[in-house]
Amino acid sequence: MKPRPSPDDSSRVDTRAINVDCDQALAPYQGPLSMTVIMDRTDRLQAHLDLLVSLIRKTSADARGLIVNRALRDAEDLTAKDAESEPLTAWVHMRALARTVRLLCLHRAPCTPRSRP
Repeated sequence: MKPRPSPDDSSRVDTRAINVDCDQALAPYQGPLSMTVIMDRTDRLQAHLDLLVSLIRKTSADARGLIVNRALRDAEDLTAKDAESEPLTAWVHMRALARTVRLLCLHRAPCTPRSRP
């Protein structure tokens, strides 16, 4: 089991790294990725998610709002299961993690997706 972030971990939210990892995970499909790449990205997204969830849970459910509370439930569901051994299923799981991480980051800090032309 991973160690829980400490109370002063809000300074550890690296929005730049979160944006890069989410952008890479959510990039349009351009052919198969190796399981190593998928699992590395999944691990990084999981670390971001663990930190964000621990920080957001410190606020009351009413203050967080419906969308963030649903994203927290999604985070629990996504972390309850390991990424599949099949590349396409693992890729879909990685993308779901990225969407949840991005939503929670937007709630917690000024995370902004890169502007697209």
